Amino acid sequence: MTDKQKRRREEIIETAFRVWSESSFKKTSLSAVATRMGISKTALYRYFSGKEALLQAMEEYFLRLYNHLCDEVIRHRDERSVAEALEAYNRIFVGFFARNSHYLRFAQIRFIRKPQVGDSFLAMTFRRNMDLFPAEPLAREFGWRMAQIPVIVRYILSVSNFLLAVEHCGNEEIAGGAESLLEVNRRLIISGISLNRDRQIPDFQMIEERCILSEGDFPETDRVTYAVSEVVAENGLWNTTVEKIAHRLGMSKSSLYFYFENRDEMLWKLIEQERQAFGALVIRDIEPMESFSDQLYAYFVLHARYLWGRPEFLATMNWYRFQDIAFHPPEDPISSVIRFYRFVEEAVEAGVMSEKVPLLSFLRLLNFLLMQELSEHFRRGNDFNQLFPILRTLHQLLLYGVQGA
Repeated sequence: MTDKQKRRREEIIETAFRVWSESSFKKTSLSAVATRMGISKTALYRYFSGKEALLQAMEEYFLRLYNHLCDEVIRHRDERSVAEALEAYNRIFVGFFARNSHYLRFAQIRFIRKPQVGDSFLAMTFRRNMDLFPAEPLAREFGWRMAQIPVIVRYILSVSNFLLAVEHCGNEEIAGGAESLLEVNRRLIISGISLNRDRQIPDFQMIEERCILSEGDFPETDRVTYAVSEVVAENGLWNTTVEKIAHRLGMSKSSLYFYFENRDEMLWKLIEQERQAFGALVIRDIEPMESFSDQLYAYFVLHARYLWGRPEFLATMNWYRFQDIAFHPPEDPISSVIRFYRFVEEAVEAGVMSEKVPLLSFLRLLNFLLMQELSEHFRRGNDFNQLFPILRTLHQLLLYGVQGA
């Protein structure tokens, strides 16, 4: 293949990324790509035998691009401090995807949600991020313990992925586009949200012992939710189907479809029940605490205990997420719970927490980080008490960042 043909082939691949991302890769028509390029569909076949061949080429292109960006960050890191490496990561790696979000959506569809591929892809991204931020320099420059480094790397990756997903979904919480996103990402990763110059370290053990839940703190769970969680546990997220859930319930597929007919209302009822139950615990256990540092750690511990005690709810939400099911709540999803998070608003008003991170994004980020760590913990089969060192590290990272904590 000549250099001219190689350039043309890459042009087709890049056009496919942009055109197909407009439908979130649900519509992958070769005709649409040809039309956008102003060429015939027949001309595309000179480079690709069909749609699957083009999609395969796009996968290879994305992986090369991902590794190239990682290599660029590593090149800028050589003989520089870890702090400068973090700046390079934010500018080069996160900056690219902030301005080219169609690549991220492709990765979700073709890698993360693909059976037998998702786990290996996520393992690859974590391994490359460990390459970007080696353990010894992180520990040496900022005083972290070696056991904390995997948590730190997951934190960096999770924060960036969360903010990029918020931007990609068209959420207007972070106004100002890519530049504002990079500024928020930089603060969360490097310096944290706290505006206090002096580090405040809670009495971690006291909070862990205080934030205890009883059986009466959990609402009842309906039989469909239990069935979904059981099938997910047996078959995994990707292999859980409506047919298998119906079989577990002893129902016909058509009967279960009837149950799911008003899926938004059913899912909203489930979510709202859990949110109100947990919100009551926030008011009971967290609001009375005096310092925001204590309140933030108590939130992590309380929410972790709640989700640990509700594996069926966690499994159900993960199943919906991995099925890429569009969810449209029948009412304002924020108004009924914002009162539970007054302690965060008060921290912003008091000048304790940076207002650069929008409130709703911050609350969702808390839950996102916790879900990530709980999933990792469940996967490893660890005891709940082994989660506390991880939660302590996350707490310090959120408040003071990789550099300040």
